[in-house]
Amino acid sequence: MRIFDSLSALIEHLIKSLDDHFITSKSIASKKSFKYNVQNKGVSLSVSDEQAPYDSKARQTKEIIYNQLLESKSLDMLRVIEKINLVAETDFTVIIQGETGTGKTMIARLLHMLSKRNSKPFVHVDINAVPESLIETELFGYEKGSFTGAYRRKRGFFESANGGTIFFDDIQNLSNKVQGKILSVVEEKMFYPVGTATPINIDVRLIVATNIDISVSLMDKTFRDDLFYRLGEFFITVPPLRHRREDISELFRRFIEDAGSELNRKIKGISNDVIVMLKQYHWPGNIRELKNVARRAALMCKGGVILPEHVELLSQQVLPFVEDVSIMPLKVCTSKVVRQTEISAIKHALLFTGGNKKKAADLLEIDYKTLISKIRVYGIE
Repeated sequence: MRIFDSLSALIEHLIKSLDDHFITSKSIASKKSFKYNVQNKGVSLSVSDEQAPYDSKARQTKEIIYNQLLESKSLDMLRVIEKINLVAETDFTVIIQGETGTGKTMIARLLHMLSKRNSKPFVHVDINAVPESLIETELFGYEKGSFTGAYRRKRGFFESANGGTIFFDDIQNLSNKVQGKILSVVEEKMFYPVGTATPINIDVRLIVATNIDISVSLMDKTFRDDLFYRLGEFFITVPPLRHRREDISELFRRFIEDAGSELNRKIKGISNDVIVMLKQYHWPGNIRELKNVARRAALMCKGGVILPEHVELLSQQVLPFVEDVSIMPLKVCTSKVVRQTEISAIKHALLFTGGNKKKAADLLEIDYKTLISKIRVYGIE
C-alpha cells in the first residue's frame, strides 16, 4: 500500500490509476455491462449483454468520477477519498452509507476500477428494480426445466460477476430470507442455482450500499445482524451535499458546462445571486438534484448568463434566517442537547440488547452504575 505525503498526491494517484484503467480496458475485446431486460410484461427478468461502444461509456464514467468526487474542497469528501485509496486494492467487503443522490454507486464503481479485479465484470444490482418474486432466480440463476417457462439455463448475478465485483444497492430492502442466502454465499463462496443440487463456486468481491443509517436498520431488523457483521469489514460514509457547500459552485459550473455542450449553447457565466441561492438550499436530492437543476437552468437560459429566474428548485426551502427570536444561554442549550442525545442513545441501546442493561452499558462504553443512574434520572422505562 502506497503512503502519500499529501491529499493532492493521493488524488493525483487516483486520477492516474483511473487513466490507466481505461487505457488498458480498451484492449479488452468484449466488455459486458448488465441491465434488466423485462420480457412478457414483467414475467421474467434477465441479465443481458449490452453492446454499446465501451469507449464512450468509459469516458463518461471517468468524467463523472473526476468531476463529482476527486475534485472536492470538502474535508469530509477528502476523508472519503482517503478511505477509497486505503481499501480499493484489497478484497475487503465494503458498506457504503449515504443519502439518496450522494454518489454511492459512483464510489462502488471507483473501488472496482482501482482494484485488482478491474478487468472482470462489475455487476450492479438495484434491489428496488427487482420484484421480490424474482430476486432468487435473478441472483442465483436457474437450470433449464426447473420450473414452467425455464426453457434454457440462465446465469444469475453472482455467476455473472465471478472474478469481479457485485454491488448491491439498497441492500436493506432485501427480505431476511434472501439476506440469509447471501450470507451463505459470502461464507461458503458457492451457491446452488434454482433447480439443481450441483453447486457453483465463485470468487467475487461484495460491495453494498444503503441510504438508511445502519444502526437504525439493525434495530428495526431490516438488516440482519449476522450479515452486517460479515459484511462490515470496511465502512465509507458519503456526506450529503449540504455538508459540502464549498463544492456546490464548482459542481454546478461543471454541470452547466456539460448541459451547454449537450444543448449546443454557449453559456458564458453564472450570476453571484444564483450561487447564493444554491448555497442556501438544503438539497434533499443531493448531487443528483443539483445536476437536474443545472440542466433545467441551461435549457431555460437564453442570454448566455445563468440568472436566478433560470433556477427552479423543487422545494424552495432554504436555510432559515433567524430574526427576532429569543436566544437561550449556551449552557442551557448544551444541557438540553446532551439530555436528548443521552436519552435517545440509552433507549436505542436497550432496544438493541433486548432490555439487557449490562450489555447496553457495554455498548455505550459506560459502567453499569452510571447507566442505572441515568435511567432513573431521565425516567426511562
